[in-house]
Amino acid sequence: LDRMSGKRKSLKTCWKKFNQVSMNGIEWGSIITIAGMSGSGKTAILNEMETSLFKQNPDEKFAVLSFNFEMLARRLVGRKISAKLNKSVKQLYSADLEEKDKNLTKEDLELAKEYIESIKNLPIYYVDMPGTPVQIREAIYRINDLPEVRDKKLLITLDHSILVKKTPGKDQMETLYDLSFEANQIKKNIDSSFIFLSQLNRSIES
Repeated sequence: LDRMSGKRKSLKTCWKKFNQVSMNGIEWGSIITIAGMSGSGKTAILNEMETSLFKQNPDEKFAVLSFNFEMLARRLVGRKISAKLNKSVKQLYSADLEEKDKNLTKEDLELAKEYIESIKNLPIYYVDMPGTPVQIREAIYRINDLPEVRDKKLLITLDHSILVKKTPGKDQMETLYDLSFEANQIKKNIDSSFIFLSQLNRSIES
């Protein structure tokens, strides 16, 4: 009934095709896996999504909890700024020695500051220290218990699943099973959805 009346909606993304093939976006209570080979842009998709979702869903009360085990959170924010300025990360950090004129200018710096001001108060929380499935579960409940998050839905993202610390005494596959189990339990207790990134190895082509 809530879906019928429009009281409960999916989180609409900035990608029309994604919305068309899904429930018009990310349905609450779901677990989504984005899989691809190394360097295919999985992290870039997630990075763009977590910020643009707030613009696409201005009336939704939600927060994003981003587990990033591959790079530090400040590097992810740097990627957001580089995309906004249409510069490579190398140019953003003024490290392009071959085309120095494309490095950061004073005008670029002002634009970067304006962009940072526009996103700095978004309810996005980063965890960049790897943990086991149990430690991830504990971190989710700690964040969800914050006064500023408690009354919001929670979109939980993880980049990427193979970097989750193994459950003691278990192998990688058993650990991934534990991760899925924890996610299923959490979404029964918290109004939430999950997006997991998974890397395919080269043998998938054969």
